[in-house]
Amino acid sequence: MDLNLYRIFLEVAKTGSISKAASSLFVSQPSISYSIKMLEEELKCKLFNRTAKGTELTIDGEKLLFYVEGAFNMINAGCKTVKDSENMISGEIRVGVPTHIGIFLLSKYIQKFIEKYPGIKFTIVNRATSEMVDMLEKRNLDFIVDSYPIDSNRKDIVLYKLIEVSNCFVGNEKYKNIVNEGIINIEDIQKYPLLLPPKITSTRKALESKLKDRIDNLEAIIDVPTTEVMLELVKKGLGIGYFTKESVQKYIDSGRLYEIPVDVELPKTDICIAYVDNFLANAPKKFIEMLNSEIKSASYTKEKSLRLILTQECTYNCSMCHKEGIHSKKENLLTNEDFAYIYEIANKEYGINKVNLTGGDPLLRDDIQDLLIKLKQKNAKITMTTNGYLLDKNIEIGNLLNKLNISVHSLNKEKFEELCGKKDSFEKVINNIKMFRAQYPTLNIGINTTIIKGINSDEKEIEELIEMAGLLKVELKFIELYPKNAKEFVPIHTLEPILKKLGFYIVKSEFRKNIYTNKKQIITLTRCTCSVVCDKANKKEACKNNNDLYITPDGKISLCRKIEDEIDILVQTKDKNNEELILRLDTALKQMGSSCKY
Repeated sequence: MDLNLYRIFLEVAKTGSISKAASSLFVSQPSISYSIKMLEEELKCKLFNRTAKGTELTIDGEKLLFYVEGAFNMINAGCKTVKDSENMISGEIRVGVPTHIGIFLLSKYIQKFIEKYPGIKFTIVNRATSEMVDMLEKRNLDFIVDSYPIDSNRKDIVLYKLIEVSNCFVGNEKYKNIVNEGIINIEDIQKYPLLLPPKITSTRKALESKLKDRIDNLEAIIDVPTTEVMLELVKKGLGIGYFTKESVQKYIDSGRLYEIPVDVELPKTDICIAYVDNFLANAPKKFIEMLNSEIKSASYTKEKSLRLILTQECTYNCSMCHKEGIHSKKENLLTNEDFAYIYEIANKEYGINKVNLTGGDPLLRDDIQDLLIKLKQKNAKITMTTNGYLLDKNIEIGNLLNKLNISVHSLNKEKFEELCGKKDSFEKVINNIKMFRAQYPTLNIGINTTIIKGINSDEKEIEELIEMAGLLKVELKFIELYPKNAKEFVPIHTLEPILKKLGFYIVKSEFRKNIYTNKKQIITLTRCTCSVVCDKANKKEACKNNNDLYITPDGKISLCRKIEDEIDILVQTKDKNNEELILRLDTALKQMGSSCKY
């Protein structure tokens, strides 16, 4: 079939004249006449009648025009679609993804992509992985996002990991008492009705493999194929479910569901992407590029906290206080509204949802409750670090906190008050902790103890602190003194034999801390970030990846705890200049660690 003959036919039919068609197509009239003759011979029918006014379609010609015109319209539309797709004016992206992954991972990126390219349409398909793979192989999907591995025999399917996510056991109010009792033995999880993914899933297989040395046969009362169904069953109290943590995080944060702590680190799930090599159109290709970039950036900032240094004022004068690395005088220039605005931008742009309120002592701010309310309204997960002296005057803040850290460096009254420089403070702080625990039995309360040679470093004092934390039903964190060359310095790892002697064992190891339990208490051994960075080959990268965003009370981002390296955001914050504030936050995240003196 010679499409050019049909193109000429269409032009003659539209213009009603061979001469006009010749002029329009930039060819001679005899050439047009010859082409029409050839087409008529090929179709064995007459297409035009010649008249004094030009040409008229015959009945057969009118029939042919209907189809030819439609065909060329489709061709033109196809060409335009391809061009528009290249220019991102229009196009379609067909994604295969389980709903729970789509909700916590893809939805926000799809929204962001559509805001940038409003002409792009998304089609979301949610089916069994095997069905989605079949659709991908038949080119009915552009790509799949699902748990790793995604099985296919095709060699042209590209498969790589996007992100690693955590899993957890979760129950409703019915299982709240388990959470209050602390970490439970993983063997005991089978005492409760379990809702698990089907045995054929990679998630279930990974869980059973992880627990095989401690649980011979992990059984569920119901094998639940989808997260949506499992979530509804857990909400109704039918049992404890096993979830990708990100898919239920908002329910945990709001107190509607409770994460069940166990004494083993549960397997993580790799989320991957799969697509057919050399098949992607421009729109899905650009979306995947954006997805990779955004997830990489989000993974970097995800574990960061926004550390708000609310004031440098303090009721104590501790000799070992590092003042959050801020040694020059800072005025309290940022208001509660300013701090809340900074959090809102950090949360929206970088996914940061953890806020640590520190100082000085944040309780010295008269308007601290107002700030907590503003942050809570924006769904911030709030930790406050205080010396505890003013807790009795702020008892109402407990409902607004996710965690409360209280500094207690010795149980010896004389040593305690010598360290903090304030008389009659020891009994008051201990009583305040007891009062808060009684008032808020489920609040995560922790005691922070900096280990100092000659003050609290011998075995007896360590054991007394552990015993006290157990009686108060609070977590205990032992913190290594900084800097390492201080004469009172004690390496934090020297406490490990004491913990093991008392029956504690390690359940989790992170960048600068190890977490221990004896199934009743949680104890953490922590080093200062700067101390850990000193031991790393790439110190600047380690500093950048593991430091939080420190906001000083005078409206600056502090980039280093050791030297005064800051980025001013006061004007941008006061003016509510989103664009400029984001630029400066971007700069801070990129420059963090660049001036590391180590």
